[in-house]
Amino acid sequence: MDTAYGVAIPREVSYNVPVFILLTGACILLLAVYLLYYKKVLQLVQGVFSYGSSRQLQREGYSFFKFFSLSLTGVYIICAAVFFSYLNEKQGWITLTDDRWVLPASIVFLGMLLIFKKLSAPVFALFLKNRKALTDYFFQYSFSIKTEGLLLLPVCLLLYYSSVPSAYLVALGLAVPALIFVVRIGRILTWGRPEYGFSVFHLVLYLCTVEIIPLAVFIKVLAAGWLQFG
Repeated sequence: MDTAYGVAIPREVSYNVPVFILLTGACILLLAVYLLYYKKVLQLVQGVFSYGSSRQLQREGYSFFKFFSLSLTGVYIICAAVFFSYLNEKQGWITLTDDRWVLPASIVFLGMLLIFKKLSAPVFALFLKNRKALTDYFFQYSFSIKTEGLLLLPVCLLLYYSSVPSAYLVALGLAVPALIFVVRIGRILTWGRPEYGFSVFHLVLYLCTVEIIPLAVFIKVLAAGWLQFG
């Protein structure tokens, strides 16, 4: 294109429309939840780090199937799937005939993982023999993933729509779930043992069967390159 100062050189820009639509939807959901449930959002974030705040939120009638909870769960699934698909694009863990399927496959996988987590809580309660522990575990996990979604959303937006070095944002995005997981385990050890009376053996058994082994198998599959199709 000719200009008054010479020839303009067009810059190639790649627009990921599905990511744009998903992140826009996540922003709309978060904005709606913030405007309608401002205090609950603050309690939710506090509940991840404060056991008293999480119990107060439970007593006030927190329900997983209400708009507040489902919306924040949707934000988490979107942001986690977008972040993983970005990492996969850079690292090449999963190769498909059409790589555009990685993002929707990630969303489906995360949805199935959340269902598995919900179903695993009764198994955990069998070892504890405490129905109260089952309910409390489910709420603590629910609070954690929603807070992860809130923190991952700005990370995903900066990854795709800013000039911030991706290395810093990727490190931040990985640190968010790691920190929240450590906090959750610390809370179990601090408040769970005296309140529910379970032993360290129960905790180790739970971590191995529900948390560590599935993650280790998934990482092993990725490292071995078994998830290659096409």
